[in-house]
Amino acid sequence: MDTLSSGFQVRSFDCPHFPSYIFCQLLLGAPLKPDGRVVPCSTITTARERWLIVESWLELRNYYACEKKTGVHRSLVRYYIKKELDPSFHCGSWGRKECKVFQDYEKPIIHQEILTYLSDNPEARATDLHEHLTFMLYNREFSIKTMNRLLGELGWSWRVPIRFQTYKYSESNLAYYADYLAYIQDISYEKIKFVDEAHFTARTLATGKKVLGLVGKRSYTHEKTLHCKSASLTLLTTLTGVHPVVLDYREESNTQWDFVEFVLACCAAGDLKPGDYLVADNSSVHVALDSYPLLQEIFDYFGVTLVKLPAYSPELNPCELCFSKIRLFLRHHNVSGTMMERVVEAAIGISHENIFKWYKHCINPNIILPEIFL
Repeated sequence: MDTLSSGFQVRSFDCPHFPSYIFCQLLLGAPLKPDGRVVPCSTITTARERWLIVESWLELRNYYACEKKTGVHRSLVRYYIKKELDPSFHCGSWGRKECKVFQDYEKPIIHQEILTYLSDNPEARATDLHEHLTFMLYNREFSIKTMNRLLGELGWSWRVPIRFQTYKYSESNLAYYADYLAYIQDISYEKIKFVDEAHFTARTLATGKKVLGLVGKRSYTHEKTLHCKSASLTLLTTLTGVHPVVLDYREESNTQWDFVEFVLACCAAGDLKPGDYLVADNSSVHVALDSYPLLQEIFDYFGVTLVKLPAYSPELNPCELCFSKIRLFLRHHNVSGTMMERVVEAAIGISHENIFKWYKHCINPNIILPEIFL
């Protein structure tokens, strides 16, 4: 028994299968039992395990006894002993040689093929690109994960796209877009009334997707909206009325005649006054062939001017922001009552200040134009 300068005690062994080894009995402070056995340690490193295993095996010459003494499974004991007996067995630093699917001289060719294919097919899916590369490489087998690694080397990855409507950017619609913004700037906010519809079900407006529960236990909740009917909400914004929004709640119905009745009711109640401008989109509910002549007569009689929004331009309608606020309220507030009562309570939270801010956001070209031409 010798002592190193660091204070560790070491023991020398002579074995016909090994050169002369020196093993640390107290390597990095490994604790000992009264009978001299090493206490198993779950945080032991790989090199330290191997030294302790080899020392125990040289002493006991039995895999099961070595497992009992060191606390290491006998299969791992066999692996370390074989690795010490045969220097050529798993001689790499990580146990085996690296297996490359594509060699370095092949990658520039494959990269060029990927770029060419994506240039011709910019909306290709992962399976399409994988099938093309498999065919070009003479049916060589490789996974989509390997293909994604090649795309990463080129600086590409699969992303969630920002979708936009192509017809919105047609020449005629862009010209009308500019004319509308120029026209609406000269009208007072008090004279502008926006109208729009939203369709939803009670299930889509549930009070959150998560509930509080114990860790490791399933959580349950009652489903009360399975057979609820779909609802339609027509909303009119105003800055001059007692309430900033006027609502019409309907179930299983959203027709052109429902819109006519809503407009007529607003005119009769004074929500639409002579000299007002009613701004609506080009939905079939608003400009249907059967009801449009009657709508024109109502507007002419009450002195209301109908202004149509450019096609595919919800960013110009503050009603969309009202609907977003209502949905947000319903999802984050557990309000009891019917769906209509919940919607009304959510709409009460919309103030004249909100409407004015949203008018400014949807009418000001300095805010709108940078958003659509990003």
